[in-house]
Amino acid sequence: MANPTPAPERDGPARRPPPPALLVLVAVGLLLTAPLALWWVVGQQTVDVPDPDFAVAPLEIPPAAEALVGTFALLGAFASAAGLVYWTRERALDPDWWLVIGPLLGAGLTLALVHRVVTAEVIGANIGAGLAILLGLPFAAILTLVGSGYALYLLFRRR
Repeated sequence: MANPTPAPERDGPARRPPPPALLVLVAVGLLLTAPLALWWVVGQQTVDVPDPDFAVAPLEIPPAAEALVGTFALLGAFASAAGLVYWTRERALDPDWWLVIGPLLGAGLTLALVHRVVTAEVIGANIGAGLAILLGLPFAAILTLVGSGYALYLLFRRR
């Protein structure tokens, strides 16, 4: 038998929802920092040969700068995701917007992985780079179209 006593109201003062611009800024922050963090965590793939081949030469980034940017990107991604989850639980962010964030985030993560595969050091032909380009780029494009299309739907739907 269910308890007939209604649940007590939350303690503390009433919370104001964050401004919509802050929600957008945090979501864009997640979309930018998560792929960069993944790119940093995966790291440059190297082989132990004197003259390796590349499909595309990797970016010349000093290791200290790469570590600094990667660390801040990872922290920013976690903070952004935590904020969005919190605001979704508090009903300040419509859960339907995760159907926009998810595909766009997937596209960014896919592109980060494709970049690491394409710039990996290899001996001879880089078949992985060809497969990453052949499969990864269309997949990222489809995810981008899905996320953008659903964003337009949410923006222009009748309420």
